[in-house]
Amino acid sequence: MVLKVLFKNYKDLQDYYGYEDEELERFMPDINEINDLKNLIGLLNVHIMNVHKDGMAYFGLEFDCTWDEEHGFGVMIYKNNVVELGVADISILTWVAERANSQ
Repeated sequence: MVLKVLFKNYKDLQDYYGYEDEELERFMPDINEINDLKNLIGLLNVHIMNVHKDGMAYFGLEFDCTWDEEHGFGVMIYKNNVVELGVADISILTWVAERANSQ
């Protein structure tokens, strides 16, 4: 599920980071399939949030990634849905889960 959402948004992330030429190939190369992402990210931490809905907690996944060594990559998840993706902080921010919970 995470890879599917990242794959769907990868081009937008490439545009956001703006790498060109050799840096693009090194940090955020063009990819053709979901499995290509496995070479670009690695799971570091799973964060179980104290925010829940219907007896199910939100949780965050924190990754290192080739395109942002300083800030990493993160997602907030509820059940089988990616609530938000961005830098690694997304995976630990309670307010991200609370905002999603209130919608």
